[in-house]
Amino acid sequence: MSCGSNTALDALKNKQNELNAKLKGGKDALGDIQGKLNEIKAELDAFKPTLPQTQSLQDKINELSGTTNPIDITSKIQEMKDKFGAAVPNLDQILADLQLDQESMIKKLTGGLPATSKSDICALVPNVEASEDGTVKEQPTEPKVPEEPPAAPEPTPVIEKDLEELNRTLLQQAYSNNLKYIAHRANSIFDGFGSRKKNQKFYDSTWEEQWIELHEAAGADYNTYRKNSRTKEELRLAQKKLSSKYPKAKWDFQKEGQILKETYNLVKEANPHLYAQAQDFNTAAAEWFVRRKAKMAEKTAT
Repeated sequence: MSCGSNTALDALKNKQNELNAKLKGGKDALGDIQGKLNEIKAELDAFKPTLPQTQSLQDKINELSGTTNPIDITSKIQEMKDKFGAAVPNLDQILADLQLDQESMIKKLTGGLPATSKSDICALVPNVEASEDGTVKEQPTEPKVPEEPPAAPEPTPVIEKDLEELNRTLLQQAYSNNLKYIAHRANSIFDGFGSRKKNQKFYDSTWEEQWIELHEAAGADYNTYRKNSRTKEELRLAQKKLSSKYPKAKWDFQKEGQILKETYNLVKEANPHLYAQAQDFNTAAAEWFVRRKAKMAEKTAT
């Protein structure tokens, strides 16, 4: 937006109005109309922006490489030194490297040296430009476009995790979490004097339910491969005695203890970055049972 009037645009509008008036004159005004069109064209030309004139050192050296007149060689080299010498202090060395110094140029003219290629000029000469106001500065280098498209990146190799080890780690985490949870729940059964011992009894007859659940998921007989001395029947009898002795506890041993599968799935869902590839609980239980049998066999052998 401009707060002042544009004199060039106002003049153009005036010419347009004059042309409109001439058009009403019909055929008799054709000569005047053409004249008015020429005036409008001149006004439009005034709107054309004037591009700043810059001189490039690379262009000047390229022109020098094609010079065939010895007198022009001297003047062109001097002109470059006058215009670009301050910004490019090693200009003499650049010309010598390109074999475009005065001595080398004379040899080229007599056939003593080969011509300098444009690619050499582009590679050795900095992209320095001089503007109309005398400012001389180096311009950023244009990015080079590769001749061939870049090769597609090689896919990152997929490292397959040891699923059995992953299942084992998850199962151990679930088992550890359960022991803490069962202890927390059992410690809230009774409160007050003597509650600690009573709560401990309920905990001791509850946590083993995890082992029963694990054996059943693996299709194994708990009494044969149990970890502790008492059988499943002995555990159930101890639970029944506790329930009879403390009826107010209202404690469901199996419901409170057989939560290993549930915890296994909860831990897996809560930690996808760790256990997303882990298999289901029954698979983990079956793998655990194979390891259990092997360990017992090894122990028996020794």
